[in-house]
Order: sequence, then C-alpha cells, then structure tokens
Amino acid sequence: MAGLAPLVSFVADRTVESWTGSGQTNLIDIPPEMARLTFDVILDTMLSGGEDFDRAAMQSRIKSFFADIGKMRISYFLAPDAYHASRPDAHSAHRQPLLDDIRRMVSRRRNSDRRSDLVDLLLQARDPETGQGMDDDLLANNLLGFILAGHETTALALTWALYLVAMHPPTTARIRDEVTEVAGTNAIDATHVDRLVFTRQVLSETLRLYPPAFQLTRVSRKRTELAGFPVQAGSRVIIPVYALHRHRGHWANPDAFDPDRFAPSAPQLDRFTYLPFGAGPRICLGAAFAMMEAVTVLASLVRAIDFTVVSPHRVRPVAGLALRPAGGLPMSVRSLR
Repeated sequence: MAGLAPLVSFVADRTVESWTGSGQTNLIDIPPEMARLTFDVILDTMLSGGEDFDRAAMQSRIKSFFADIGKMRISYFLAPDAYHASRPDAHSAHRQPLLDDIRRMVSRRRNSDRRSDLVDLLLQARDPETGQGMDDDLLANNLLGFILAGHETTALALTWALYLVAMHPPTTARIRDEVTEVAGTNAIDATHVDRLVFTRQVLSETLRLYPPAFQLTRVSRKRTELAGFPVQAGSRVIIPVYALHRHRGHWANPDAFDPDRFAPSAPQLDRFTYLPFGAGPRICLGAAFAMMEAVTVLASLVRAIDFTVVSPHRVRPVAGLALRPAGGLPMSVRSLR
C-alpha cells in the first residue's frame, strides 16, 4: 500500500481542481462526488488506470446494480429464513455486463506486460495445495467483488466525515494544522499517512457514528443461546453495528462527535463494541487499504477546501445496502489555495 498513497493523493488533488479550478465557490452533492473519487482510486491503483473500461458507463452500471440488489422484498419482513434458503438472491441485469467487461480485460491482460497491480497479483496467484491458478471466470468474480465493495463504503465514510468536519470548525482547524505540520504543501504520501494521527481519529469517530456497514449478518452453524434467547442452527443473526456504536452502556455521551475517543492515550476499547469493518474470519479484507485511502483523501480535501453544509437541508441517515444521507448532502466548496 505504501506505493499506492501517491496515486490516491493525485486523485484527491484532481478532484479539488475539478471543484474549484476557477477559484469560485461551487455547490456540489458530496455522495456522488465521493463515489466518483473512490471509483477512480480503484481503477488507478488496482487496475493500472482502468484504460480497459469506459469509466462513466461502468460507474453508471454499478450504481444501477446497487439500486437493484438494494430493493426490499416483502418476504424479507414476513417470511422466515428457511423460505429464502432455496431462492436466489436479489438479481440485477447489470451484473452480467459488468462481469463481461472485466472478463474481457482479464483475457487481454494474460498476454500483456505485467504492471504490478491487483490484476497481476491475481493472475500470478496459485492454490498452495494444488498449484492451480484462477480461470477467467473466477478472476472476474473476484475483481468485481473488489470493485463493488471497495468504493461504495469508502465513499460514504468520506461523505459522513466531510459532513462532521464541516459542522465542527475546531476539527477542521486541527486537521489543517496537522496536515501542514506533517506534509506542508506537498502531496500526501506513505510517509505522511501514519503521522496523520488526528485525521485518522476523525475517520474512526465517523465510522462509529455513521458506519456505512450499519449491520452485519451471520448464520448460526449450531443450536446455541444468545443473551438468554435460544438460536436454532441455520438461523440468521443480525448484529446491529449502528446501535452498538451508540450504546450508552459502552460509550460516554455516545451521540456526540468526539474524535479524541480514538486518541493514542484514550482507554483501550473492547474489541466487540466497535465493528466498522466487522470481525472474525469474515472481517473486511480491504480495511487497511480503506483507511489509508480515507486518511489520504480527507487530509488532501480539508487542507485545500472550505466545506459548508447548505442550509436548510436536513441531514439524516437512511439505511439501504449502506448508511447514506437521505436526499444527498449538498455543500458549498471554496478553494483555500
């Protein structure tokens, strides 16, 4: 990841220029802008610039794909888990075209020069027991998973972080002071990321208050008991991350925005009271990359831009596939350069 931070920084600086290139104050909707930024990061860092894809068309398909699979079915509320066990998951007509595009790219890359990106790593991967590599279908499915999971949640984490920073000027000032001390006017790189301690605290607190993955689900492998309630084997168990992160039994003043909860000197948290990336064998595979990306982007944007939430827009979270602001998040952006 050390070699990827400058690429992330470049995408963030390019975003700043697109918002404020002529120096004026502009009005933007933050969620789609963050989705575009994180999508570009994935293409530039994992797929060597994504020249094999039409970026706009691919992002449009991804947006439609999420809309399709996020639709609620009445049966989700009225029928037991067993009803859904033999039925297919939510379907989207956009999934296959996405896979087809990626599969064509994989086929081309098998016979091209190596670029040391994620595609190359997957092409070279071998099963340690059989020595078998992945075929094009398996590679395409893996890459689609990275692309889908890698930008939506990070985009929403950055959206909520910018909202909280804009609403709390002392936090804005502390981030700017830290970035100036650590990096000056230079682009954020790997030597800076670990030293941006307070910026990381802001993101950690953002993920506590507004976790994009607001709930987790697990299926019980055997009959057991949770908090005195019997759980049958095969039952789906919902872990309400949003509620857990605001539980008054675990957090002091839990609804307040306080990044210093995550200061190095703060008391150690219980591992299972804070689950923005999950836990256990299915913990988020990209957690470290996501935090590196988010720290780099937040530091770059807050240093260069003054963000103001547009009044009288009311910001409130709504749960879909992820936790997002209802009606978007319009902000005015003013360059500080």
